[in-house]
Amino acid sequence: MNLAATGGMDGKLCIWDLTNLRLRHTLQHDDGVVKVVWYPNEPYLVSASADKSVRLWDVRNGLLLRKFTGHQDVLMDLALSKSGKRIVSGGDDQVVRVFQL
Repeated sequence: MNLAATGGMDGKLCIWDLTNLRLRHTLQHDDGVVKVVWYPNEPYLVSASADKSVRLWDVRNGLLLRKFTGHQDVLMDLALSKSGKRIVSGGDDQVVRVFQL
């Protein structure tokens, strides 16, 4: 898919269609978006937020597929395993969490 994603401190995660340079979806976190990672070989996006959550989105329709919680402070980073079956997140709570998909 010919898409790009941008996240802002207003909590908005925007999915852009690069074919026609138009906004396709505006997705929402409760606080600023810290990091966005494309899912390997699927039309999914994973986002980390200052709202202490990690979210998995379907970029075709803008639907939230899963929300992962457990951090006690702002998320600072996230990564996907090579297989895409695990999400690893780290936060200001000095905790690393591994979420299974």
